[in-house]
Amino acid sequence: MKQFVFSLESVLGLREWEEQVSRLEFNEISSEVTLLEERIRNMENESAGVCEKWNAVHVEVFNRNDRLALMGSVDALRLLKLETKASLKTANLKREEALAKVTQAVRNKKVVENLKERRLEAYKVESILREGLEIEDIYNARRKRRGVS
Repeated sequence: MKQFVFSLESVLGLREWEEQVSRLEFNEISSEVTLLEERIRNMENESAGVCEKWNAVHVEVFNRNDRLALMGSVDALRLLKLETKASLKTANLKREEALAKVTQAVRNKKVVENLKERRLEAYKVESILREGLEIEDIYNARRKRRGVS
C-alpha cells in the first residue's frame, strides 16, 4: 500500500515561513510602539520635573535669562514630544498593517492545512475501500478454491 503524499507540502512550508516572517515583523513593530509610548511617558514626567528642578535651584532670584532657559527647555521637550507622538501614530499604522499581514498569513496557511487534512481523509477512505476490496477478493478466491476441490 502506498503512503500518503501531499503534493503541496512545499506550499505549506512556504505559508508557514510567511507566517513566521509576518509575526516577527509584527513583534518588532509592537516593540517599537511600546518604546515610543514609554518615551512619551518619560517626556511627560521630565517636562513636569523641569519646572520643579528650576524652582528648587533658583529659589531666590529668577531673572529674564532663567525664564528664557526654562521656556526653551519646556518648548524643546514639547516639540520632541510632538515628534514622538507623530512617530507613534506612524508606528501604530504600521502595526495595524503588520497585524493584517499576520492574519492573512495565518488564513493562507490554514487553507493549505485544511486542504491537506481533507486529502488525508480522502486517502484514508480510499485506503479502507481498497483494503475491503482486497479482503473480498481473497475471500472469493478461497471460496472458489474450496468449490473446485
